[in-house]
Amino acid sequence: MRLYHYAPVENSILQDGLGTFSSGYGDAAPYIKRAGSSDRKEIIRWMESIFRGRSRAVSVITEQIKWAGNDQMLKEFAENHMMFSFELDDLIRDGVVESVWCQEDASPYPVLPTEIDVSPLPWEKCSKKDGIFFGAIRHYFIVLKTGKLPPKYIRREK
Repeated sequence: MRLYHYAPVENSILQDGLGTFSSGYGDAAPYIKRAGSSDRKEIIRWMESIFRGRSRAVSVITEQIKWAGNDQMLKEFAENHMMFSFELDDLIRDGVVESVWCQEDASPYPVLPTEIDVSPLPWEKCSKKDGIFFGAIRHYFIVLKTGKLPPKYIRREK
């Protein structure tokens, strides 16, 4: 099963792999308010209170962003980020994955890889005006045992 991850254009993912928050990758800004701290260690502690391994997880979606003229935010995001993908089956076969979690409307919950829903995502729910982006889209967290996805598994999509 191919899964997709969007990253800032300036990155070294194909050389260094895809890091997670616990491995120093990612901006702390989206988590400061929720964690109640700007300290990276405190943010990791907060992440781990959500579910075990959250700070070692990469966030993925099951399809590429589909912009149909509904909200400019999606188009801008896709144009300003680089898309990568990887085969989940390869990661599982090689023992890279610890667990998989799904995030929809409520709190994240664990799923088996075979339970990943690949039905079309409701991109029309994304709204810059309402401040709703990936929170409106079913996405998954792939918890990596080491907190980093080696580059040999990663493919640049565009």
